[in-house]
Amino acid sequence: MNTIALDLDDTLVDTIATLLDWIEEARGYRVDEARLATYQLGADEKQTAEIVDAFYDAAAHHKINAITGAAEGCRTLKEAGFNLVVVTARKLEAAPVTNALVDRLFPGVFADVHSVGHHPDKVKALRAAGAKLLIDDNARQIRRAADAGIPTILFGSLPWNRDVAWPRRARDWVDLVAMSGAF
Repeated sequence: MNTIALDLDDTLVDTIATLLDWIEEARGYRVDEARLATYQLGADEKQTAEIVDAFYDAAAHHKINAITGAAEGCRTLKEAGFNLVVVTARKLEAAPVTNALVDRLFPGVFADVHSVGHHPDKVKALRAAGAKLLIDDNARQIRRAADAGIPTILFGSLPWNRDVAWPRRARDWVDLVAMSGAF
C-alpha cells in the first residue's frame, strides 16, 4: 500500500483564515498579504511563535474547517487503497490539539500524525512513514522532499507559494485527487 503524506495547515485545513481573524480580534491588527508570504505574524520570529502558540490554546482554533473538498478527497484516496498520514510543521507540544483537529475533521482517515516543528524539514518523518508522495503548500518543504527523492505536489495558490514554479501543482482538491492517483 502506497503512503501519501499530507501537510495539515492550509493543505487539509484552512488555518490561515481562522488565525488571521483571531489575530485581528485578539491583537487588534490585520496581517497583510506581504507579511503572510514570509509567515511574519508578529514583529519578529519570537512574537510570531508566541502568537501561534496562543492560537493553539484559543477557542478560535476549534473553528478551523477543512479546505473545500479535502475530507471527500482524503476519503477517496483512502478508498483507492492509499495509506494516508499527516506530516505537519506544528510543534510536538501542540500534538494534542493537532490530533483532536485531525480526528474531528477527518475521522478514521489518517493512519498517523507526525509533528516535526516549524523549522525542521519533513524528510525524516516522510521516510519514517514510508511516504511515496508529499502534498504540501510550503515550497521549502516541497523542495527538500524532492531533493531527497520523494515525489511532491505543491498545493494551492497562496501568498507564500503562488510565485513558485513547480512542475506538479494542484490548484484545489479535485486536481489533487486526480494527480495523486498516478503515484
